[in-house]
Amino acid sequence: MAANQTITVLEADGVTSTDVEVLGTARQAAANSKSIALSTEDKAVLDSLATKLDTAITALQIIDNMVLSAGTANIGDVDVLTVPADPFGANADAASATTSISAKLRAIATALGTTALDLGVGTGGSRTLRMAIDTASQNANGQATMANSTPVVLASDHSVIQTAPQPLATGGLSVFRSLDMDETEEEVKATAGCLYKLRITNRTTSVRYVKLYNATAANVTVGTTTPIDTIPVPANASDYTVLTESFGGLGLTFSTALCIAATTGFADNDTGAPGTNDVIVSAYYK
Repeated sequence: MAANQTITVLEADGVTSTDVEVLGTARQAAANSKSIALSTEDKAVLDSLATKLDTAITALQIIDNMVLSAGTANIGDVDVLTVPADPFGANADAASATTSISAKLRAIATALGTTALDLGVGTGGSRTLRMAIDTASQNANGQATMANSTPVVLASDHSVIQTAPQPLATGGLSVFRSLDMDETEEEVKATAGCLYKLRITNRTTSVRYVKLYNATAANVTVGTTTPIDTIPVPANASDYTVLTESFGGLGLTFSTALCIAATTGFADNDTGAPGTNDVIVSAYYK
């Protein structure tokens, strides 16, 4: 209100009004003032207004405290600009670091190797895990010893492991061949081994007997040494007789060595000599 403007206050309970002079924003001294009696309703309104004003002032003070000065990076007590110190040390992600999480992940990847773990897609991948046996745990055949092996359990819906034979230039059977097998022993293998197949041709019209010995040539005497097997080869009056003798996938085992001879009689002590080139033998062994 402007200076010297008056305000009329109606006192409660029908008391006649009195003009009170207000001089600008100045306050009257207590001795020059008159008391004003407000109704209970008006007092409640003023009290509510005062409470709301106090709440508004408090809110304004909070906002004022949050105002950032130029160049300040803090909101209250929270620093949103400064990066906290790395708990694993300076340059924790550097290639030379050894204690950070990323460094430990790199160490795991290095330990696995680039060919031991392949979770990519494409040829050889398809989200598969490929494993390689440590060469230090392998024998000469590339196999791991029992102590260094891990058992493999087949899935319940894959009770059979399907395999496809592959042609190999090495590792197959060895072949021994004689065009004149007779009563003089011939050494097929000087050490222990397995015989898998014999192919015997009898070119005569009389039966011939092929005999197998588990000994070296130096320790075989036909007619004295007992053979482990005697195979009769039938005769043929008009053509050759070819006999194929197979010993299965396991083969016939010779624990010392393998020698072969042929005689005209079946007895162990027979020393009958077949004619030249009467008996032809091919032996397939390991």
